Amino acid sequence: MGEFMVIKICFLLLGILFIHSIYFTLTGLFVFFKNKTKFGNYAPKTKFAVLVAARNEGNVIGNLVDSLMKQNYPKELYDVYTLVNNSTDDTLDKAKSAGSKIIEVDEPTKTKGEVLSYGFRKLKDSDYDAYIVFDADNVVDKDFLKTMNNIYASGYKIAQGRRDSLNSTDNWISSSYSIFYYIQNLFYNYARTKFSWNATINGTGFMADKKFVEDYYHPCTITEDIELALIATLQQERVVYTEEAITYDEQPTNFKVSWIQRVRWSKGIMDCTKHYSKDLLKQFIKTRKLTYLDKVLFLTIPHVQVLSFILTFILAIAIIIELGFSSLLWQFILSSFMLFGLVIGILFNAFILKYYDDKVLGNWHGILLFGLFVVSWIPINIVCFFKKSVTWKPIEHGKNKKKVA
Repeated sequence: MGEFMVIKICFLLLGILFIHSIYFTLTGLFVFFKNKTKFGNYAPKTKFAVLVAARNEGNVIGNLVDSLMKQNYPKELYDVYTLVNNSTDDTLDKAKSAGSKIIEVDEPTKTKGEVLSYGFRKLKDSDYDAYIVFDADNVVDKDFLKTMNNIYASGYKIAQGRRDSLNSTDNWISSSYSIFYYIQNLFYNYARTKFSWNATINGTGFMADKKFVEDYYHPCTITEDIELALIATLQQERVVYTEEAITYDEQPTNFKVSWIQRVRWSKGIMDCTKHYSKDLLKQFIKTRKLTYLDKVLFLTIPHVQVLSFILTFILAIAIIIELGFSSLLWQFILSSFMLFGLVIGILFNAFILKYYDDKVLGNWHGILLFGLFVVSWIPINIVCFFKKSVTWKPIEHGKNKKKVA
C-alpha cells in the first residue's frame, strides 16, 4: 500500500513537470504562425564594431576574419576587432594579417563576458552604433552584416542570427550539437520572434546596440549570452531572431570537451536563475506579459530535467516493488513507451536536419543518438547543483576548417 501511494505521488508530480514540456512544445508551434515581427530592407547605414574574443585561436581565427572582410557591406561601416586574451600562440599575428584590428586584453580574465566587457570599455568613445559578437571558430555568411543592418534600421536593437554547423557529419557528438542548435533556432528563437516574444542569445552571431550595452549590460555569470537576453527582457527591449544572418560554427567532436562546455552552460543558467528569476517573476506579476514568465521557465529547464529524472527513478523502483519484475503489464508499458519515444525522436531529428538542408544520411549517428546526448545532460546538471563555480576553459579547435563562399 505504501509503494502504491508513492506511485500515485510520483505520477502526480511528473504530471506537473510534464506540463513544462508541453508548454515548450506548444510555444514551439508559434513558428508555424503568421510572423508578427517584420524587418524592412534599408540602405547600409548602421556602423558596426565586430568583436571576437580569442585566446590561443591561431588555428581558426584567420578563416573567421577572412569571411568578415568579405562581407557584402560597405567597408567604411564596420571594423573587425580581435580581443586577444592573454594568448601564447600566434593568434594576434594571424588575426592582424587577415585584416582585423587588435585589442590586447592585458588584465586577468575569468570569463568570455569579462573579455567582451574589456572590449566594450576600450570602444566606449567610438562612434559605432552596435556591436556584433562572434566566436573565433566561426565562419560568417557574406550577408550577415547586411541583414543585421536591416534589423537595426527596423528599430530592433538586439538580435540573434542563425547558428549553423561547419562539421555536423564528423561524428555523433557534432551531429547532436547541430540538431540541438537547429531545434533552438526554429522552435525557440524563431517561434518567439514570430509571436513578438523575446528570443534568447546563444553565444555567437548576435548584435547588441552600443548604448544599451553601455547602460545596462554588465554580465556577472559564465553565460554572458543568456544574461544579455534576460537583461534586455527586464529593460523591455526586444530580442529578435533572424534566419537570414548565418554563422557557421565548429562543433565539438570529443565527449570530454562537450562535457566541459555543457557544464559551463548549465552552471551559468543556474546562476542566471539566482540573479534574474525573481525580477522576471515580479515583472510578470506586474505586467501579465508572458514573455517574462517564458524566460523564467527557460531558466528552470535544468532543474526540471533533474527532478523529472529523480521522480522517474523513484517511480520505476516503486512499480517494480509493487508489481514485480515479471509483470507483463509493466514490461509492455515500458517497452511501448521507449519504442514510441525512439521512433518519434528519430523522425523529428531527420525532419529538423532536412529543414535546414543538412545531410540526413551523413548525420545518421546524430539522428540515432541525439537522445543519448540529451540524457547525458542529466548527470551534467546534477554535478552543477553541487558546484560553487565553474572555470571558463577555452575550447581547442582544429586546423582544417571549411570555408563558406
